[in-house]
Amino acid sequence: MSKSPTRGALQLSLAFALLSGAWVIFNHYGPHILMVIDENLVHHDEPADMLFAAVSSLMLFFVVRRYLAAQEQVQATLSHSRNELEVRVQERTYDLHTERNKLRRILDAMPDGVCIISQNYELNYVNPAVEQTWGPVAERKCYAYFADRQLPCPDCRLAQIGAKQTLRWEWHVEQSQKIYEVVGAALNELDSDTATLYIFHDVTEQALARRKIEEMGKESAHQAEALRLAHVELSERAHQLAALLEISHTMASTLELQPLLEVILDQMKTMLDYTSAILYVLDDDGITAVAYRGALPNERVIGTHVPLEGAPGCRILLERRRPLIVDDIQEDTSLARSILAASNAYFPHTMEITRAWMGVPLMVNDRVIGMLRLNHPQAGFFSQHEADLALAIANQAAVALENARLFEEAHKVAVLEERQRMARDLHDSVSQALYGIALGTHAAREQLERAPAKLGGTLDYILSMSATAVAEMRALIFELRPDSLEQEGLSAALIKQADALRARTGVTVNVELGEEPALAPASKEALYRVAQESLQNIAKHAQASNVNLRLRRQDAWIVLEVYDDGIGFEPTVRFPGHYGLKTMHERMLRLNGSLEVNSKPQAGAVVRARVPVA
Repeated sequence: MSKSPTRGALQLSLAFALLSGAWVIFNHYGPHILMVIDENLVHHDEPADMLFAAVSSLMLFFVVRRYLAAQEQVQATLSHSRNELEVRVQERTYDLHTERNKLRRILDAMPDGVCIISQNYELNYVNPAVEQTWGPVAERKCYAYFADRQLPCPDCRLAQIGAKQTLRWEWHVEQSQKIYEVVGAALNELDSDTATLYIFHDVTEQALARRKIEEMGKESAHQAEALRLAHVELSERAHQLAALLEISHTMASTLELQPLLEVILDQMKTMLDYTSAILYVLDDDGITAVAYRGALPNERVIGTHVPLEGAPGCRILLERRRPLIVDDIQEDTSLARSILAASNAYFPHTMEITRAWMGVPLMVNDRVIGMLRLNHPQAGFFSQHEADLALAIANQAAVALENARLFEEAHKVAVLEERQRMARDLHDSVSQALYGIALGTHAAREQLERAPAKLGGTLDYILSMSATAVAEMRALIFELRPDSLEQEGLSAALIKQADALRARTGVTVNVELGEEPALAPASKEALYRVAQESLQNIAKHAQASNVNLRLRRQDAWIVLEVYDDGIGFEPTVRFPGHYGLKTMHERMLRLNGSLEVNSKPQAGAVVRARVPVA
């Protein structure tokens, strides 16, 4: 316990007074003791000295007392502050201890692994999640604990994290085949040593899912690429189908062989590259070119006949009945040499740039009727894909050629039937009329001699038969000479047909023709033939009393209509040996027109033909 300031000051002042008194006494009696003779040196005023000593002691008392009081105050303040600081340090230490325990409990309860590793690879802390996976630490270094190594890992990140960096990476544990997302951060301990905090989060499922997604993405990319390629292939197929459809449409819209074959070769050019293409038809002793596309003039190639001996490719196609490809006809092989020699024999100086050659058979009902030949300057250009395309087009060309042949045969049959019909018409109409005139003439001669008064009736009969014969002959002349339509016109020709029908059958024929239509000669002839066929069918089969023949313009069409009130028929029923309706349809089709036939039994018939205005 410290002394009070007053007591301390009093003790110090008394000590000073004692020393001062001792000093005065010494000054007074010392010289005598020391036997100093000189009085001036030792003479002192003793009361004054004593007073000075007393006053000095008193002043010292107050000064020291104040100083000691201040010191005591400072000491008390310092002591109080020290006590407060100790209390606060204790409280802070307790709080830190509490927070540390709380943090430890949190870290211990975390499902993710947490550890603290020092710079010398010591494990300062691991939570239970780490120990559950890797076991007890047992004072092992981190590399021995986690990786079962004797030395630090070559890719250790302690140095990077020690530089105050926070790192994040994936760690694939080979032993457990698990994948962890690791976060490493630097920690400053209280002793200024740097440690590293590691957090291990198990992302095995997420990583596997991500990898699966990536694989699926790659697979999707592959599928997208496959779809793109499929789309390209589909576009090519669509283009090819469009070309084949165009060929089919052309085949359906025309029966003229030469333009059709040229369209086939042109459409093939859009699908299959070539420098020259030739279509041949097979005949008795060889092949004949009927269509061509290439550098030579068409007239130089079309019509060229090649014997089978000079067409080795064709002979092979006749045997194998499938496409034949020669990658390079300038190679030293027997087949290449024979094809090159045959080509040069008929088309010299045109095969110098040709390398790839392909022949495709034209097949109809498993029968070869010709061949398609293609050339290209690039060796090995033709593959199986090109062969398949060419075969599809060759099949179209084969159908066109076969249709042309059948049409020609049908035309020959139609011409024969037409001749037979005209012979019958001559016999049934003109011949009968002439026979009637002959009989009437004989009767008139006899009446002239026996009964001249009755001669007028006989002459009227002869004149009537003569008019009928003239009408029939005019109609037959128009059938034989349709070119006269240009001079006399379609309307005049139709009137003559109507007159012939009246004269032959006696039916009522109403004609509505209007102005002469502005049509090409082929269109006029087609309409005339439709009217002719319709009126002849009426005369032969309809048993009609009234017929209407009408020719009019409707927008961009010229329309011919033939009505009758006869017994009618079923248009869908085919009559063997009769090609009238089929022929009329074909005539209209060639002119981009149409033919409509409407009829029912006992309900008459309507034939309506339309052709576009020229």
